[in-house]
Amino acid sequence: MRLLLKALVVLAPIGILVFGLQLCTQNAVERWLMRVRAVDELATLGLDLPGVIAIAPDAAQAQEAGEFAVDFRASLADNFSDLLGRGSNQRFILVIFSAPEMVREYAGRKAIIDRKALGGVVGYTDPTKNAVFLPPEADFITLRHEIVHLLMAQATEGRVRFSPWLNEGLAQFFERYNPPAPPSFPPASRALVRTMLGGQPLDLMRLLKLQNYNQFLRESGQRNYFEAQVLISYLIEHRRDALIEYIDAEKTHLSSRYGLFVEIVGDPLGKLGRDVQAYLDE
Repeated sequence: MRLLLKALVVLAPIGILVFGLQLCTQNAVERWLMRVRAVDELATLGLDLPGVIAIAPDAAQAQEAGEFAVDFRASLADNFSDLLGRGSNQRFILVIFSAPEMVREYAGRKAIIDRKALGGVVGYTDPTKNAVFLPPEADFITLRHEIVHLLMAQATEGRVRFSPWLNEGLAQFFERYNPPAPPSFPPASRALVRTMLGGQPLDLMRLLKLQNYNQFLRESGQRNYFEAQVLISYLIEHRRDALIEYIDAEKTHLSSRYGLFVEIVGDPLGKLGRDVQAYLDE
């Protein structure tokens, strides 16, 4: 009897702690749902797993997108940790709103909404909340794009904002990645980019020096995305070690990044620039 009482004395606090953690976890999920419903009354919890909380107007949509996002994040972390970091194992939030304007309303007017320059489909990644927010028409391409942003932010615990061209170029490169097939930038994609650029040559110096994120999105935003995609694709295929070294350097160098790029990777006005242009023209 004494042994039983002792066991209860020892185990009771553990049981209370576990129960408390479960309550905290559940309360956190409910708080997220309440916050989203304050903007979108159609929001429904579709998936609540150790890897993700997925919320959308339709529970089935939330479940499908949530499961895809978890698998995609794991694949990137396992296969491309040298470029993107291994990411966080903590649960992240995925919210799909029932109307596009709700992304902006929830994020706040000052938030930088990604892909604004490419049309109506916009996404928003908030690394401080470990969350991705999407409009209803977003497809898995946009979801992949935002998951890359989430991984990159987690790689530095949100302490560093990478250069816009680096952040968006990597997201563009991996947004069509369908494991187990390796990501690529095929000739058809290069032809499309050439068309979108109107046959104009790449201006990599301008791209690399453009460090203000709002300017990147608003000033020739579409061109910036495509040029970043070309540069990143070339570097991954032909100068991957240099790109990895440069990514690591950006984590500690917040200024003079253009000079840092020239030192580590090469001069965009010299041979490097000619090689990237030839790569696009293949």
